[in-house]
Amino acid sequence: MLTGCSSDADADPTDNFNTKLVILGSSGGVGYWPGSDRASSSSALVVNGTIYLVDLGQGSTYRLNQAFNSASLVDQNGNYISPASSSFLGKIKALFFTHLHQDHIADYANLLLIGAGSNLGAPTTDNNLWATKPLQVIGPCNRGQQDICNNPYYTDDWVINAYDGTPKSTPTPGTTDMTDLIFQAFAQAENDIMRDDGYPNYKSLVTVREIGTQLGSLYDNTCPTTPKFQIYPEAGGKDENGVSVYATLVDHRQVYPAFAYRFDTPDGSVVFSGDTGPNTTEDRDLQVGDPKLAKGNLQELANGADILVHEVIDSAWIDTKFPTTNALKTHMQNAHTQIERVGQVAAWCNVKTLVLNHIVPGMAPISNLQQAQQNFPGNLIISEDLMQIGIGAFGGVVLKKR
Repeated sequence: MLTGCSSDADADPTDNFNTKLVILGSSGGVGYWPGSDRASSSSALVVNGTIYLVDLGQGSTYRLNQAFNSASLVDQNGNYISPASSSFLGKIKALFFTHLHQDHIADYANLLLIGAGSNLGAPTTDNNLWATKPLQVIGPCNRGQQDICNNPYYTDDWVINAYDGTPKSTPTPGTTDMTDLIFQAFAQAENDIMRDDGYPNYKSLVTVREIGTQLGSLYDNTCPTTPKFQIYPEAGGKDENGVSVYATLVDHRQVYPAFAYRFDTPDGSVVFSGDTGPNTTEDRDLQVGDPKLAKGNLQELANGADILVHEVIDSAWIDTKFPTTNALKTHMQNAHTQIERVGQVAAWCNVKTLVLNHIVPGMAPISNLQQAQQNFPGNLIISEDLMQIGIGAFGGVVLKKR
């Protein structure tokens, strides 16, 4: 069922919630969905007015602007109100990437390029236009190996290598290389704007930290048993808002590393599954219904959380699009979680509220998505772009829809 879904006329986004989950992009997939205006995967957790971002898929920075930059800078007489431009990006403290597929990172470049003029990292003239509170970006490392090739048309001359700042290049850049390469790709514009328009030092706006380690034998298992480990704050403990973040590996085969994240806040815990199949155990041969599935990496990370934001894919769409088996159909069946299985996953995680997100396809019928309630006794919320969910001891309540 949908928790707290009063009519939009009755919903009050100013309800007294210190912690809110804002869905910026509610679909997944590396294309655009016909008949759907869902942006791709991105969420904002707002704690005490500070924004923590998880992923930035295509279209999500536009949603970020809609969600947090709505204040009018023109008064009733048509006069501009100082500062007469955006400064909302200064509220973003950290950005976490679950993995490096396009539908989770495509708008990262937009954030970096536009951020210099919208207070990202809080640069000041007192610090020679360097950011005083650079955005902390945390994401996967360079995986070190390419996938096993399942494309019968692929040949070695197709490979795309990224320059990583050394005489060598890599086909599997991590978050640090990705960030550097974005700045390189847009160097002409950035240099012009810094020199001619007085913008701050772009490279000072962010500080990047990679997580995950390269596996010695990547092809054997991309989701080994991984006890949850703290990734934020870097020194451990909690930040000034009482927030701590933990991670574990999930099974988005062949992608490595692919992470799920748990945010513990003073008002409750929110877990983001990232992209994953329903089996996050080390044993890939486990069958549906095996009780060992209840003891996977995700279950350990999410146990007892107030909210689980979990990806979902519609099996009916898979079967319609791919009547015969091929590499992409196999990936979708194994590396994503079907509607009919996600409720059981949430139940195993012992969470109060399940929020369906990264919906594939973006135009999936609501009646199909409601089947996620199977085997889950808690509250079900089907996310929409710009939905606000208040976090409390009861789980989550929808405060506002678009």
